[in-house]
Amino acid sequence: MIVYIPIDRKDIFFHNVYYTESEQFMAHAQERIPRKGGTTYSPRKGGERRLPTTRRAISCMPSISNYTQLWAGMQINSTIDYKGAIRYTVKMHIEFYPASEHAEIIVPVPKPAKNIIPNWYKDIKGSNDIKFRDDGANDSEAGIKRCMPFFDGLTSGYIQESWTDIYIKRVGDNIQYSFPQGPTIIELRDSPSIHIPDQYYNLEFVWKMQWLPKMPKGWSMFFTSPNNRIDLPFRSFDGIIDSDNYYNCGSDGGNYPFLINKGFEGLIPAGTPMYQMIPIKRESWTSSHTEYNFKKSAKALSLVKRHIFSGYKKECWNRKDYA
Repeated sequence: MIVYIPIDRKDIFFHNVYYTESEQFMAHAQERIPRKGGTTYSPRKGGERRLPTTRRAISCMPSISNYTQLWAGMQINSTIDYKGAIRYTVKMHIEFYPASEHAEIIVPVPKPAKNIIPNWYKDIKGSNDIKFRDDGANDSEAGIKRCMPFFDGLTSGYIQESWTDIYIKRVGDNIQYSFPQGPTIIELRDSPSIHIPDQYYNLEFVWKMQWLPKMPKGWSMFFTSPNNRIDLPFRSFDGIIDSDNYYNCGSDGGNYPFLINKGFEGLIPAGTPMYQMIPIKRESWTSSHTEYNFKKSAKALSLVKRHIFSGYKKECWNRKDYA
């Protein structure tokens, strides 16, 4: 969310940020402009709650061009444009906490999923094939590479990568595993806690979570197996942690259950995605249904269908930003 506030090219005092619960952490700033008698711009709306921050004076335009403040789970970047207006760009902020000093040294911090796109996806060629029909219409073959929902699933949130090789070996009905260095990355539970489908070994393993996220108030983290990674030989479970309250798993690391594909033996190399974390905001929801309306449906669909390629991306899609 971006707020534009016109100002004079004079001294600027950034002294308050406002937290708006109803608008998902939108931030507004109160600017004091040193004109005759002093002028205060306060674009607050009803229903907002004033939360004070550290008062900081910015005495010249160059200093504000790179001004960044972390506060209440938000990263607030301030720049000034050529018209003399301050531009505020607000991003939510996550802090990852290590389970131990050993983990901090050895285990890589979770990375944005967009930075860990698999080569098989990169190698897919976007199809430009068009099937012409006698009536002049056409059907395009988009494929996975042009499917933005698939792309968003693959690249949203953050990925924890393995920090050491793991070797899996089958011995009769049992599985042996080994890894060359710590902290501990994998353990086997005494017995499965759920019924395990036939496609997996009848064993329940756990990843040892060495980094946990601290979320802004009101936010949780959805943990899942790496989305659309059907190439991986395991399946991590799904779960939601209220990570604004719980972000310390102890020095041994947290337990994250997962299953291994039946028949798999061999190496899971260091750098393999173990699980994916996607922020979600806790809110109360209701649901309803509506009657089918042909005119509304046809009009909405026509916005997408009028493009031969990438209609959804051009008309409906919004970029997701994780850094």
